[in-house]
Amino acid sequence: MSQSKGEVKGSPLDSIIDILAFFVATRNYSYVDILSNALDELTAREALINALRDYRSTCPQPGMTVERRDIKVRCPSVSHDTLEAAVRIVESRLREAGADLMTFTRSLSLNALARADKFKITNSSEG
Repeated sequence: MSQSKGEVKGSPLDSIIDILAFFVATRNYSYVDILSNALDELTAREALINALRDYRSTCPQPGMTVERRDIKVRCPSVSHDTLEAAVRIVESRLREAGADLMTFTRSLSLNALARADKFKITNSSEG
């Protein structure tokens, strides 16, 4: 499996991206903004810790619908095992990243921004 240091495709990292994308879909850009601008491992970890904590509070049941800022958003369905595996991978990548830290964190953020619409629930009577 040849994967560049910045690339984040594939499971289980998709679970982290989905959680970040969920927040983007709710127009809460804080986690992706902090993550994409993190200059050190500690800042990146803190952004991810806060995102995961907020996800657990906001989405106690995977797949449920949440209404935020006048939009409806579906919570990502992420298994505990997949999320734990993703956290281990992210922690390892952050430790090893060195000069590539921003490449990795910006790739996570970019993928989350691109994937956000996947979680929006559109009202068929609109538009």
